[in-house]
Amino acid sequence: MHMCFISLDRYLGIRNPLKTRHRYTTRTVVLRIALVWLLSMLVSSSITVLGVINPKNIMPKPNECVINNRAFFVFGSLVAFYMPMVVMVVTYALTVQLLRKKARFAAEHPEADQFRRLGGRFPAKPERPTTIATHQTMWRTAGRGDRYV
Repeated sequence: MHMCFISLDRYLGIRNPLKTRHRYTTRTVVLRIALVWLLSMLVSSSITVLGVINPKNIMPKPNECVINNRAFFVFGSLVAFYMPMVVMVVTYALTVQLLRKKARFAAEHPEADQFRRLGGRFPAKPERPTTIATHQTMWRTAGRGDRYV
């Protein structure tokens, strides 16, 4: 379960680096960690509930502790293994695809250094040539408005 959330966070961080950076505050990180632990406890506590409802689910014979409930096998396998595995495989496949796309773009456009630094969101702006006239009109002396420095 933890690895599933880590892979999802990695993909979102690579896909939208600026948005993800501002979205992850201390509060949201604590809430996500709490959510992962609560989901893990929910999956693992279901066998305890099955044992309380019917002790034969856990101890079919005296001195023999065996999980004897097929519903728990299906539920536990799906929720604790198969669903997180599918999420992880999909997010890592998307991550690899996105990284290849960004690498291909970086190789094809070596002049767009500004574009790469900003995470692919904004095009590089060409530098404007500065002229002496623009600098002279910006700096005025105090007092008379017709004199330039």
